[in-house]
Amino acid sequence: MRIKTWVILIISIVLLKCEEPINLNLDEGIDLLVVDGLITDQPGPYTIKLTRTSVFGTQDQGPFEKDAIITILDDAGNSEILKQGEQGEYQTDESGIRGVIGNSYWLTIKTADGEEYQSIPDLLKAVPKVDSIYAEFTEEPQLDFDGHRFFIDLSDPPDDKNYYRWSWESVTPITTLTPRGFNPLFCCNVCFKTEFDKLGFNVKSDQFINGKRLTRQPIHFAPYRNREDYMIRVNQYSLTAEAFEFWDNIRGQTESVGSIFDQPPTPIVGNIKNTRDSEKNALGYFGASAIVKVKLQIDRGGIEEPLRNPSRTVGEGDCRTVLTNTTVAPPPDWEN
Repeated sequence: MRIKTWVILIISIVLLKCEEPINLNLDEGIDLLVVDGLITDQPGPYTIKLTRTSVFGTQDQGPFEKDAIITILDDAGNSEILKQGEQGEYQTDESGIRGVIGNSYWLTIKTADGEEYQSIPDLLKAVPKVDSIYAEFTEEPQLDFDGHRFFIDLSDPPDDKNYYRWSWESVTPITTLTPRGFNPLFCCNVCFKTEFDKLGFNVKSDQFINGKRLTRQPIHFAPYRNREDYMIRVNQYSLTAEAFEFWDNIRGQTESVGSIFDQPPTPIVGNIKNTRDSEKNALGYFGASAIVKVKLQIDRGGIEEPLRNPSRTVGEGDCRTVLTNTTVAPPPDWEN
């Protein structure tokens, strides 16, 4: 700590003595292709999204990559060319190629400017079932609200090296204010809003639990700010060792403290290579995975704990337009 204090002091003195403005000519970075996609053993369609890296120093998403030719292939001789949609998304047909446990999958990409890419084949491994999913109410003194923490348990198979990844999505009713002087045909105040896991790097190796039970694996924290029911859907994915390393590196970089003493973030190597120029390999990872799906719906109306910071109605007017990712009708798996 003493060394760090001296470093900060020296930097401060140097900056105070500077009389001339410093013009930093920062490199905006190499324009690289970014690939996001996955094939699974669940029914398609599967989506591959192509973008370009954003300018250094901005938080904006890079531009979408249009008019590319993307093909998914496997080692059983199957292949499919994806159809271009909007916002850089390319999709397979619903009845097209489908992941099979034990097969390996890769993709090829040819961009409109002639660049060609190919991913390293990724084996689609089986994934064990989830034994249980449950929620625990927790008081969070460091936050303005308490909440529920969701966990899962599973039994890790003993005969193979296993790697896991989890993602979630949640559904809960949300209410908007009725506008003044509303039309009798006004609809609607209550919508079911879906929220998605925006990170997706919750991963784990069975290095220390091989053949044993994995218990209390954390999945999600849901703030307790209203008494409406809350439903969570969880996907459990299988990973290869290479895919685990990629996602674990993403996790480590994202969770970095970010002080001046930390190493600056660097692009994380994925499995998609530029076939002509190794300096322009794509960012991202195209993987293959089996998926196990589980869900849990909890009744927050029966909790006796007070709402420390209740959420108020969100916006005014038709909840279908005020909010995103909403429906008036509950989803088919909602338990009334």
